[in-house]
Order: sequence, then C-alpha cells, then structure tokens
Amino acid sequence: MEDITIRNWKEGDDENIYKLFDRTCRWLSNEAYANKFNDKGLKPEGIILAEKDGLIIGHVMGNWTDIMYEGKPTKFAGIGQVMVDENFRGYGIGKAMLKKIIDYHISGNCRGIILWTQKTLVPAYPMYQKLDFQPVVNRAFYRFRPKTTTSSLSVEPYRPSMGKEAEKVRIEWMHSCFPVGVNNMKPGSGNCWVLCKNKKVIGYFCKWENDGVATINSAVSFIENASEMCSAVIGFLKAYGYKEVVWQTCAGSIWQKKLNNLVQYEEELLADVRMCKSIGSPINIERLLPEFDGCSTW
Repeated sequence: MEDITIRNWKEGDDENIYKLFDRTCRWLSNEAYANKFNDKGLKPEGIILAEKDGLIIGHVMGNWTDIMYEGKPTKFAGIGQVMVDENFRGYGIGKAMLKKIIDYHISGNCRGIILWTQKTLVPAYPMYQKLDFQPVVNRAFYRFRPKTTTSSLSVEPYRPSMGKEAEKVRIEWMHSCFPVGVNNMKPGSGNCWVLCKNKKVIGYFCKWENDGVATINSAVSFIENASEMCSAVIGFLKAYGYKEVVWQTCAGSIWQKKLNNLVQYEEELLADVRMCKSIGSPINIERLLPEFDGCSTW
C-alpha cells in the first residue's frame, strides 16, 4: 500500500494513538500511556508508528532493561504493544515496524530481544519466527486445592511504607530469574500482599478472586525464601477460605517446582509463549529454561 510512513513517535501523537487503541485492542489506559516515559528504558525512538494520511494505523513499543545473563546484568530489549488497524492488515505494516524496532535495539547494543505472543496468532507468530525469534517457554496455569501449612512468615496487605523493601526484593528476583524483571508487576500493583519474616519484607504477590477461586500472579521473593513463601501463600489461601487456587507462572519456572513439592495440581499450558531473538552470538535457549519465571504480559 502506498503513502504509508513508518516513523518514530513525536510530541502530539498520543491522541491519535488512543484512537488506534480504541479501534484495535487496549492493553494500556490513556493515563498509563501518557506516563510511558516513566520507564527509564523507553525512549521516543523506541516507539514506532505507521501513519497514512495523518491517521495512526500501526504501533510498536520497545524498551531496554538489564537482566541477569551469564552471571552478570546484561542489556536486553523488549517488544510489546504491537498492533495494526484491522483495515490495513495484510500489507506488511507490522513487519516493517518490527524491522525498524529491531534495528533500533541492535543499535543499542542489546544482547537479545524478548516478547510475549500467542502461538494461535496468525500472522503474528509465524512472522516472529521468520524474524528469527525462538520460543523459550509457555505461560501456564497451575490449579490446585490449598492446604493448611506451617510457616514463620506473616502475610499482610501491602502498605506504601513497605515499598522500598518490596522493590529490593523485586530487583533481586529480576536479576536472578531470566527474564522475570521485564514483566512482573511492581509492589503495590493490583491486590498486593506482602510476606514478612522478622518484620522484614521477603516477598509479595498479587491476588484476584473470581467465583471463589483465587488467582495468584506476579509472585516474587528473595531466592532463598522461595520455598517458604510458596508454602506460606498456600496456607494463607486455605485460611482465607478459598477452595481452589490458580497460580499463574510459566512451565519449568521456580514456582512450578516449589508447587510440585507441596500440592497436587492440574497444569494448563496456554498458547501464550515467550520468544527471544539473539543479537550477536546465539543465545542458548535451553540454558534459559531452568532460570525462567514470569507470567504477566509485557
């Protein structure tokens, strides 16, 4: 299609971008998008737009973050918020935007690029494969009945005064579990609960309820406390009166291994998949699997 411009974001674009969100799908509120540059890893050059006759018809966002790889913090890139107006699909707009954001990440000396997608999304998933993204691991739900457990940890509702300690936990978790730092919710997001040991924060998780079923998401802890935290959360949910729990994480994650030692669960592998593209020498995807954890969409 002629007269389509692929360009970077600039001041004044947001109102037209909100209209694109309304026409396609909305993962971010207008307010959240307006504050996007609070993420220090996101720059104006990291937002790629497709425009035709003054109308924004495509959008891709990419940021940078340091995560632990081969024993040291390493610069990785992310891609998300990929969308094309349905009236303009099939013309290579998505591919053109992705190539531009990939070039941007390469110029930033990133070690690799990470994204979430779904295997059922066509043409997106095959397109990512053609651009040399490799599947790393699937998102998964672990459904089980909670049970009474014994733990020295206390489970408390999140308070703003806990923020600094909880953020320290998140950062250590981010640097220990590739590539969890990209996607876990920050402390205080959602219905957040904090675990304390001797009055010190050692972990937190987000909890939602639907028809009496508790859903656990964005669980993080100091690595040495992961087993104890998992046990404490299970006991807390039992005491809270839940008959069933869904723990959202990824196949092969730390939390799956901890749950496996504590409860009998049903595993549901989702179409959601994490993919990674190497920049420079190939990244050994198999080595990432035992270290991988995470659950939330970018």
